[in-house]
Amino acid sequence: MTAVSPLPHHLAQAQAAFAAGDYSGCVGHCRELLRRDATHVAALHVMGCAHIRLGRRLLGVAALEAAVKLAPDDAPLLTDYATALSACGRTDDAGRISLAVAGKRPRDPDSVCRLVPLLRDGGHHDEVLALLTGAVVHTPDHVGLRVDLAMELASLLRLDEALIHLAVAEYLKPDDAAIQTNLGIILQARGDLAGAAERHRRARDLAPDSPLPPLNLATTLLTGLDLEGGFATLEHRPLPDYGVPLPPRWRGEEVRGKRLLVLAEQGLGDMIQFARFLPSLARRGAEVVVACEPDLLRLFATLPVEVCSIADPLPPADLWLPFLSLGALLKPEVTDLARSVPYLSAPMQSPVVPPETEGLKVGLVWAAGASIKPSYSGRALARRSCPLDAMAPLAALDGISLFSLQKGPAVAELTASGLPIHDLSGRLHDLADTAAAITQLDLVISVDTSVAHLTGAMGKPLWLLLAHGQADFRWGVGTHGTPWYPQARLFRATQAGWPDLLAEIAAELALAARGKGRLVR
Repeated sequence: MTAVSPLPHHLAQAQAAFAAGDYSGCVGHCRELLRRDATHVAALHVMGCAHIRLGRRLLGVAALEAAVKLAPDDAPLLTDYATALSACGRTDDAGRISLAVAGKRPRDPDSVCRLVPLLRDGGHHDEVLALLTGAVVHTPDHVGLRVDLAMELASLLRLDEALIHLAVAEYLKPDDAAIQTNLGIILQARGDLAGAAERHRRARDLAPDSPLPPLNLATTLLTGLDLEGGFATLEHRPLPDYGVPLPPRWRGEEVRGKRLLVLAEQGLGDMIQFARFLPSLARRGAEVVVACEPDLLRLFATLPVEVCSIADPLPPADLWLPFLSLGALLKPEVTDLARSVPYLSAPMQSPVVPPETEGLKVGLVWAAGASIKPSYSGRALARRSCPLDAMAPLAALDGISLFSLQKGPAVAELTASGLPIHDLSGRLHDLADTAAAITQLDLVISVDTSVAHLTGAMGKPLWLLLAHGQADFRWGVGTHGTPWYPQARLFRATQAGWPDLLAEIAAELALAARGKGRLVR
């Protein structure tokens, strides 16, 4: 009688253990298999995946790498290997392998859905679009493929096409909160605020425990200047973990004589935008302490508050609240927004004075903070930055002197450009210094950054450059001004992109230099 090989039995046990979430047991069965046959590809494959699930990433990569050497054309194996490499931070290697798998044009929907984020992480967006387009043709009723393709098209601002695929996905799965959320995001990007709000409310109803639908709904309502509804809904946002015990949270009760701690959240621009509400707290008789980023300390010290760094131990207080909750608790009207400006100024001890020049003094900021996310939202944030060479028409104007207020890695672009722009970055150690420089300027031209918020908060003329497709609740939809900063003019790029917009800016600036144009709305 011929003995039955134990190898298939061990493999079945390993796969069953993996499916049951018993990853340690899975590894044990695989080791027994490999003791009998060190070149068993399936055992190496499933063991590598089990190690990854156990957090043993290096062991997982090693096992999967050994399997790939034995079966270099196995697409599911290569996909798992690329996923493991990405988890270890080896995104370039993961992208290279994912490209190889994608080149085979796999038709299995689950494999395609797994490849998509790997290719996106590597910046291979053309390949993502081609892969998803082909996969949807072969499997038109797969919801995940439809949603992935829709958001890839949306990232390219092909919004009408994206909506078609999301409509199909909704038909196939009408009670999916994520689909409703994506529909809301794209409708808002098209300027349909009512439709977007309806979708976000539907998503909230379908996923009542998720913080994302209320956050999206809040930004939609605020975009339409429904401050009461927007701020109230914003209270459902997730908050940072401050990592320390906090006093009771302030809910709007009498605060006179109380020490009230306001804690930082979101980015520097958000903090500057909402700082307009701090004087209202002081007028209520509260002793206000603001814990903020170090870059804001000296700037916020010009307000009637005490300041401390969020990085230091927090001072004692009677009550606390997160920064963006000021809107919900103080309940401002739209007309209050403009009346509060200016509310920030440069401290006396920051005398940053630009070089003496003739004509209009204009500050420039062309690059916003980079996003590391390749998703729809990350790529939307990345669009905020304008190439410095697109600013060349401004540098060619007579009667204009340009001063760079840019900070960060983009400063290096200035020297390479050869443009006649005075670089102030060496003098701008924090936003108080930036405020001091802005005080000496006639105008700031900026993309959507904290410097734009600072200029607006100081009541200085601001020309804000908005990329094509850029959506943000502060800047509304299709408007050329904002009640948040009444001295701002909003310039919106079209599909033609930055060059056409900067040509428009140059023409406006030339008129202003000759005294025939206006700096503010």
